[in-house]
Amino acid sequence: ITCPHTALDAGDHMDCTATYTTQQSDVVAGDIHNTADVTGTAPDGSTVTDDDDATVTLTPKPDISVVKTASATSFTEAGKEITYTYRVTNTGNVPLTDVRVTDDKAGMATCPQTTLAVGEHMDCTATYTTTAADVAAGRVTNVGTATGTGPNGEEVKADSTVTVPFTGTPPTPKPPTPTAPAPTPPSHHPIAPPVPVTG
Repeated sequence: ITCPHTALDAGDHMDCTATYTTQQSDVVAGDIHNTADVTGTAPDGSTVTDDDDATVTLTPKPDISVVKTASATSFTEAGKEITYTYRVTNTGNVPLTDVRVTDDKAGMATCPQTTLAVGEHMDCTATYTTTAADVAAGRVTNVGTATGTGPNGEEVKADSTVTVPFTGTPPTPKPPTPTAPAPTPPSHHPIAPPVPVTG
């Protein structure tokens, strides 16, 4: 604590200052409570003291981020297996629980844990096998979504998208099946009535 001087006349006052850097334990606790003690010596040599305390409450700001990468930079055929890695980080100021990653094509990713402390990260993985539809589309584009829950039940989400292009030879399109000509409907000619024979 820094004070401008060390003596005070009767009724006089001064402002002293001190700094403190928050710790992870403060984040977990949700607040910082501390007490300051002041001590002085009277003219008769006796000691006088006093104290006061203050509490600073943490404003929870849960947040999460995800960065997705693919094991392949391209694919050349259907049936190619691609492994996706999702780097999930707790970018908020409170711990997260129920942390998970889902992918719109690869499904639920495998993660090593379901909780993240402030600033902590983990890598989750999922695999996807390319299809004929991906070959026809010329690419595989999918989205990974990381989700977590803050201490007050608030849900946070983040997305990351990766596109892996198709670089193989496009399949030869099948020639169209020839269409048989429509049958010609029979002609209907009027039949003349028989001519009576007279003799």
